Amino acid sequence: MSFGLQLARPVQAVRGQKSATVRIEGPFEFVDDGITTLLVPDGPHPEDLGPALKLRMKVIEVAEISDDGSLLMQFSNHLSIRVPSLPSYEAWEVLTGDRYIICLPGGKITVFRGPSANETE
Repeated sequence: MSFGLQLARPVQAVRGQKSATVRIEGPFEFVDDGITTLLVPDGPHPEDLGPALKLRMKVIEVAEISDDGSLLMQFSNHLSIRVPSLPSYEAWEVLTGDRYIICLPGGKITVFRGPSANETE
């Protein structure tokens, strides 16, 4: 499923003209050198998210959204993340350029374009 994600943009917390902001609300798989680790953003040990710091300022080479709402992102340094959809709340959000993409509860995807346009798929 393609939502026109602008690829080849570094992931960073500060929004800029050439950046993408990714917010993950639930557990996600982090793959580094073929080793998969389950990371939990609001778990009891915030330091467990340390491996995900390797994503800062890396280029998104592939971004795919599956039919069930899972997000797969592959980065320039051969790291990847997979974020499954969640049944009760938004699992992830991506803000890039003029698109704001949200995985709603149950995996439904909503795309906002510009300040007032809305498209649901």
